[in-house]
Amino acid sequence: MWAVTAVPLEAGIALSIVVMSHPKRAAQAARIAQAMAPATVVTDPDLTGTPSPLRTAVHAWRAHAPEATHHLVLQDDVDADREELLSAVRRGIALFPDAVLGFFAHLDSLNGAMLRLAAAAGAHWTEAVSSEYFPCQAVVLPVRHIAALCEFVEPVRAFRREDDEVLSDFLSMYRIPGILSVPSLVDHIDSGSLTGNAHQDGALRGTFAPRGHGEILAGMVDLLPFFSKGVGHCMAQGADGAWRRLHWIEAMAGLGIDPRTVDDELTAHLAVRTATGDRPTLPTGFLTSLWATAYLIGFLAASGRVPLKPLGESPGAVRADLLAAAWRSLAHAGLKGTSLDRDLLVGAEPFVMELTDAAHAAGRAAGHRQHLMEGALA
Repeated sequence: MWAVTAVPLEAGIALSIVVMSHPKRAAQAARIAQAMAPATVVTDPDLTGTPSPLRTAVHAWRAHAPEATHHLVLQDDVDADREELLSAVRRGIALFPDAVLGFFAHLDSLNGAMLRLAAAAGAHWTEAVSSEYFPCQAVVLPVRHIAALCEFVEPVRAFRREDDEVLSDFLSMYRIPGILSVPSLVDHIDSGSLTGNAHQDGALRGTFAPRGHGEILAGMVDLLPFFSKGVGHCMAQGADGAWRRLHWIEAMAGLGIDPRTVDDELTAHLAVRTATGDRPTLPTGFLTSLWATAYLIGFLAASGRVPLKPLGESPGAVRADLLAAAWRSLAHAGLKGTSLDRDLLVGAEPFVMELTDAAHAAGRAAGHRQHLMEGALA
């Protein structure tokens, strides 16, 4: 039905590209396809029914070129730099040829939290959180898995609508790795959801830095700092894979951190800013949770609690630009679901960036000290 061609990326790897869309967004989809040429727009075949991402996704997944080894599916509400994205896709396929690759994560999702922690640990890729939906804004599928994926969807296609949730179920069922790039490499355009979903920004937007010196994959953690609805938490994963929510105070106590000391550090930091008249009007409770979450990210990254797998020699250092993006998105993630106005962060961004950076540095220092002590006792 759709004429799709493949782009040879390197020896033995050919990529076809489609944009999945609804006819109501035909112009937008055409623009993305032109920017990502040679890409083909694949539309929802049901023009009268309720828009269904899953129904459209099945057609998009199947619409790969016969000669393709891998298939890139973009949604019609993203924006990306073609050369940058294809460079990252090429690298991802070379490193993880049998994995499903994602190049976006929502800022207030567990996968978004995992991107922030992975960036703080110096990773370039991370395992996706398997118990959460797999973000489908820009996803690469190995063609060899597509027939099984579409067969898996068939029994639920009539009543399930979310492609990202069903894809996550498929990956878990068939034990196929889901890998996300660090950082996200596409932007989610606020063009209004056709399916009733609220617009969600990306967790860690950055640039792809081509690396010939080696990379790092962050494995799944059992503690994941998470800032949601104005409250800092750690998501704790049990042996059964299920996540439970710990308040940041409980999480710190379990890690051997005195939460009162951390709170005192924030109080001293805020006192300086208040004295100089540089403190914005953000509530103290919000800033406390923001500080605690950034502190925990630094602590976990420096204490050896993020499993890291080198994918080459001399993987390099933590990128300052990605940390800045992480702190920016962390504050916005915590603001969602509260009664606070999002505009509060606009003028306060320099203060928020400085505060989270200071909290992260304090957490890293504490984590490093604990790691050294544990090593000496081993």
